[in-house]
Amino acid sequence: MCRINLKLYVLIFTLLSGCFFTQLLAVDVDNSYSQGKALFFAKKDKAAEAVLSLVPLSSSYNVKAQYILGASLIRQGQLEKAENIFSKIILLPIKSIDDRKVVDLAILARARILYYQNKLRESVLAYQLLPADSDFKNKMLYELAMVYIRYG
Repeated sequence: MCRINLKLYVLIFTLLSGCFFTQLLAVDVDNSYSQGKALFFAKKDKAAEAVLSLVPLSSSYNVKAQYILGASLIRQGQLEKAENIFSKIILLPIKSIDDRKVVDLAILARARILYYQNKLRESVLAYQLLPADSDFKNKMLYELAMVYIRYG
């Protein structure tokens, strides 16, 4: 009868499992945006944050993932962290038309956070970062008018 060395078996199993899970992780990274978005809409913000943080910077979904991460932080009441996320989004490279729209939305979100924090001057400056040809220009003008009304 052949005697199996248990330690060797566990070591081999661990190594093989590690390779398998590494491959699974690589597949999951591709789907992290979709999973994180689904978790966000299910209002599972902590889980969404964990999954969205797996989206690599090189991914075509990075800008969108960061935006949802910022929105998740807003829902948790962490406005300063969310504002930092939106500030970083504004600086990310734009790779597509969708990215341009998400960056524009990040500009609006950041300006709104500043408005709600009663940082009206900073809010005005943040709104003015929106490009003149943005799809959200009318919304920005309305919100900017509200800031000026509150500012007095």
